[in-house]
Amino acid sequence: MRLAREQCRRLTDALVKALRKKSVVERVVRFGLDEDLDAIVGGDNLTDIVFNLVMWVESRERLEDLVVEARRENPGNSLLKAVSQEVFSATLDVPQNGLEAIVSRSGFSDIEPWLERMWQCSHAVCRIEISGLARGTGFLLDSDLVITNYHVMEEIIDNPELQDGVEFRFHYKVGSDGRRLSGGVECYLAGGDWLIACSPIRKLDYALLHIDAAGVGQYGNVPWAWHVPQDHTFTAGELLCIIQHPKGNPQKIALGSVTHIDANPSRVHYTVNTLDGSSGSPCISSYGNIVALHQRENDPVSNKGIPFSAILADL
Repeated sequence: MRLAREQCRRLTDALVKALRKKSVVERVVRFGLDEDLDAIVGGDNLTDIVFNLVMWVESRERLEDLVVEARRENPGNSLLKAVSQEVFSATLDVPQNGLEAIVSRSGFSDIEPWLERMWQCSHAVCRIEISGLARGTGFLLDSDLVITNYHVMEEIIDNPELQDGVEFRFHYKVGSDGRRLSGGVECYLAGGDWLIACSPIRKLDYALLHIDAAGVGQYGNVPWAWHVPQDHTFTAGELLCIIQHPKGNPQKIALGSVTHIDANPSRVHYTVNTLDGSSGSPCISSYGNIVALHQRENDPVSNKGIPFSAILADL
């Protein structure tokens, strides 16, 4: 898609007036384009930066992604709304009568990459069992590193001689035909140096564990996967999902939205459903990134987790 000269001028002006600060443009670029502003464009002032950004997205057919995120950032800006409708009605045949609107910060994602990302996230999740009983959920950060809540592993951290009773059961899920795939694949704690790092419940409530990776490899035709969590700026209303083992059941996914973030900010609150056994699950953004570690119920109307920005800073 190529803008006409006057369209480019009007869109640049509208973006500058709607976003106003470089820090806001950086946020729009990160959320809407998954890029770092300084890594893709520069400029001596905000107008130059925005103009160069418009040129950059135009050359890569990503103009719509930029405008959608900008309107999400400032949904009440009438100039940006008018210019975007003008631009897209001329190129994408978008109706002018306002039948559709950007109503949340969750954005748009290409379906195949998103499904692949969620499928990979599910491979990393395991049910944590202690003495044969399901106690929580965990997930891989590397081929032999599992993270979960401190309170899930507290008994074993206090009594390391009980480590042989801990199992990490991967691929415990139901197939597309509604039948359980299998009993899963078990892994165990690695030797005596299995506790890599931890933070108690009253602080960040995490435990990073070294597992015996001898059995980690191919499970049928399904590869194992692990993910480096992302530093993430949460906003009220954004979509969040949790892959978990509620009540020790085969792997489930639940969706909800962020309600608020604590001021400190070591907790994020959300409306995603969880149950006993869900502690230690990954909280996943609408873009498929792991952004928080689920902890527990907060109150009758919300649950809470620990943002990975806090955990990464502590490690």
